[in-house]
Amino acid sequence: MRCKLHLVGNCASPPVMDIIPDRKYSYPLTGVKFVSLSSSRKLHYGSIDLETGSSSRRPILIWLIVSQLLALASLFFWLVAAGLSVMAFDSGVTQEAWNFVIAVWAYPILPIGFAIASWVAYARRKDKLAGVLTGLTFLFCS
Repeated sequence: MRCKLHLVGNCASPPVMDIIPDRKYSYPLTGVKFVSLSSSRKLHYGSIDLETGSSSRRPILIWLIVSQLLALASLFFWLVAAGLSVMAFDSGVTQEAWNFVIAVWAYPILPIGFAIASWVAYARRKDKLAGVLTGLTFLFCS
């Protein structure tokens, strides 16, 4: 649906806004028109079409999906590592063994937490933050 936003006013007074739907186009665009109310003054007229920016957000959306699929794949490798991590206790119960097992078993908190935070940032249109947050998942993989 296309809407046109008409701002009506002259240079000395604040504009009056009116939103009129225009069903000619299927793209969500906005047209802005400036019209003077005073007939004695010069008539100002302009129209600007603004896109919603959905096409410019596509690369970050692709990055979010690909990076989180890779994070999901890392959880399959984590499953193997988590099963083998209990072998740390083969030489006895020590503080180092507990630290290792807790660190390995706590790993899934990171991809899940960063995935939630990145989608929240993407929903709030903070695309750079969303890209950084989803990339931080791989910082802890190495």
